[in-house]
Amino acid sequence: MKRSSLYIGIILLLIGCKKSEITQSVSSASANFSIHHEISTAQLLFDTILYATPSGYEISTTRLEYYISDVKFKDASGITIHQDANAHYINGRNQQTINIHNILIKEYQQIELTLGIPPYLNEHGKIPNTSENVGMIWPVNMGGAYHFLKFEGHFRKPNQTSSSGFAIHLGETGNEVIISVTIPLSTNEGNGNNFEINVNPLEWLTNPNDYDFELDANYTMGIPELMQKIQETGSTIVTTISQQ
Repeated sequence: MKRSSLYIGIILLLIGCKKSEITQSVSSASANFSIHHEISTAQLLFDTILYATPSGYEISTTRLEYYISDVKFKDASGITIHQDANAHYINGRNQQTINIHNILIKEYQQIELTLGIPPYLNEHGKIPNTSENVGMIWPVNMGGAYHFLKFEGHFRKPNQTSSSGFAIHLGETGNEVIISVTIPLSTNEGNGNNFEINVNPLEWLTNPNDYDFELDANYTMGIPELMQKIQETGSTIVTTISQQ
């Protein structure tokens, strides 16, 4: 009986060692996604009326804040191999990089990301209580959780000298935007996997819907049909994702 127990103990020890060896032999990678805000390949400029919209307005941008979250790496079959279950706050005035860790080293064929916050994170306390995230809280009396987007500025018609303000705000579960980009990419061991995400914020105002500040409204917060219109246009704001 003692000898049998000894044999069992030795076998379990060997199995445990093998598992440890396997775990230690699996290498992982980190990926760095730099975010660039561009209009016709030129960097987005703030606080000056420079840009034309399809609805016939000239606009400026004074605020551009949003989230990129739930980044997924998929294989050729569309199966998610790695999921980054975090919400990354983006401020268009800053040069920002999203860092994602513990990615399995292999070839991927697709990147999927969410503009906004997925339902499993879109509750108070589910993301870090930073000043940036607190500033994106959606009012409790309107359902709570977080803003997905704050896009603000001024608009005018080409023949006008005075301008009015606009505030395109998006929130509430169901209005997040899921973007999938087919791109062959590979990850190598370590931290040298660099990617670039190019974002054109004017796409929030067009494709497939042209947003009109006068016929629609110059603000969207709490207006379901207008937030849906913006949610639908969000599918084209990521113009490219490329591996550097």
